[in-house]
Amino acid sequence: MRSLLGFAVASAVVAARNLLTSAAAAALPSSRLLIGYASWAQCDDKVIQAVEEGVNVVIWFSIDLAVNETTGRPEVFVRPDLDCIAEKAAILKEKGLETTHLISIGGWNSPHPDTSNTAKDVYLEFDRWNREDVARGGFGGFDGIDWDVEGNDDLSSPFNELTAACIKLMGEMSQLAKRDGYITIRVSPSQLVVGLICDEVIDSDRMLYLSPKQVVEADKALTRADISVRGYGYWNMQCDGVNTGVRLSAGLNAFLHTRKGVKGQSGSSWRRTGKGLLDL
Repeated sequence: MRSLLGFAVASAVVAARNLLTSAAAAALPSSRLLIGYASWAQCDDKVIQAVEEGVNVVIWFSIDLAVNETTGRPEVFVRPDLDCIAEKAAILKEKGLETTHLISIGGWNSPHPDTSNTAKDVYLEFDRWNREDVARGGFGGFDGIDWDVEGNDDLSSPFNELTAACIKLMGEMSQLAKRDGYITIRVSPSQLVVGLICDEVIDSDRMLYLSPKQVVEADKALTRADISVRGYGYWNMQCDGVNTGVRLSAGLNAFLHTRKGVKGQSGSSWRRTGKGLLDL
């Protein structure tokens, strides 16, 4: 998904036909949303150029929700240069360009959020980090989070399985974040097919599927996200030589699929929560 010429504009333009009423949504631009994804740890003038050309939501890339090996407490692993992000945010502000700044969590080949601590403790550390470590020089920190939990090139990696505990943590942390005014972008858990697609390559007992009940519960936990992604297909979901560990499919039936050779969905649908899907 990342990147195009160093700065990927997602295939996701969201038409703002109605104003949102939640506290977090107030930070979103009131006009149509054009969302741009920075590449790995990217922070350069291409970001400024993208905003000048219409992007109004920048998703910086990325962090991991990790655990300190000594204390066992939550900690945030950071890839981008925070000084640089604050500098670019200041330039955009000086230019009068309304921009919402989000931080992506995860990415391909990145570890999934650590679940050894409670969602509350993980969130409190993220919030502290954002307010105390990220905020600087007139930049108040990130306005919200983009969940980007993906798979791994290493077929033996534990991060080719998305556990129910991880989805539960994501849902509970999202609720806590929204309570405090953060924006959240999420993919509907009812569209997550977990495990590798091609079971002729990996035994089916390697696959991990949530039960329909778990899916519904996870969906409820994340249902209040400001922006929801449905039917998103990764470029590397095809079974012809590249296998993914986490699949986003079109619905619950596909989520429960056991067929061989299932190919990835193409295209994306983004929506503002509660306002209906917009196919783009």
